[in-house]
Amino acid sequence: MAVLALATAWALLPGRAQAHALLVRSDPVVDAKLAEPPVVVTAWFSETLDRSLSTIRVLDGTGKRVDIDAVTFSDDDRTMMRVGVQDSVQPGFYVVVWETLSAVDGHFIKGSFPFTVLNADGSEPSGPRPEVAGVTSGGEPTPDTVITKLAALVGAAGLVGGLGFALLVVAGASAAAPGEWRRRIREAGRRHAFWAVWPAIAVLAVAGLAELLVQARQLGGLDLVDKVVADTDWGERWIQRQVALAGVAVAVTAGMAWGRTREALARAAL
Repeated sequence: MAVLALATAWALLPGRAQAHALLVRSDPVVDAKLAEPPVVVTAWFSETLDRSLSTIRVLDGTGKRVDIDAVTFSDDDRTMMRVGVQDSVQPGFYVVVWETLSAVDGHFIKGSFPFTVLNADGSEPSGPRPEVAGVTSGGEPTPDTVITKLAALVGAAGLVGGLGFALLVVAGASAAAPGEWRRRIREAGRRHAFWAVWPAIAVLAVAGLAELLVQARQLGGLDLVDKVVADTDWGERWIQRQVALAGVAVAVTAGMAWGRTREALARAAL
């Protein structure tokens, strides 16, 4: 009965997964033909926005900004942002350029969509058309992001696998051995495990630094490293991971130091 109920709920209430903070809808809508200029442009995205580096602009056909340069966000809907439009907007072709930093996955995406303000008689206006209309970019895998992610996964596998080997395999294999042999087996097993654990910790530390530099470069340059760490949700999670890694390194060091004399403490540290 429980399995049937779960399967039914799963079928009737499917979840939705989106990659990055991509445009879902807007007001005015994409390719809108408006009888009057909009007072404000509002856009909704597929993921929660990191407000520190998410922005939206409105440009005319020549690339000149026609918004009031004051992006606002909603506390009720964190997937939305809006910007006001200048009163001087005339009939013509316009483009809304948006940049989003996802608070979920930390990916930085750029995109745009066009709209048109018609003449008073409803005819299509003349004038230049924006060249960037309808373009979306960012978030694609690149060699540096792939290598960094691979290094982090390999390091995590080595760390968890090495500690698991020391705690589970070695302990189980030595349980039936007599006292002195039990100690020697565990000591040898831990030594071999640490050959995997310490390189893994080093790989994770280097991968973490590389990940920070790659993220800053994607957001505009290495001079943004401080801002990425201090002002973004991604940076907060990055700091938490480095603190956790430092704690693991301290515990592994304690486990090695106590391994010969304080078996219980060494095991507790690991």
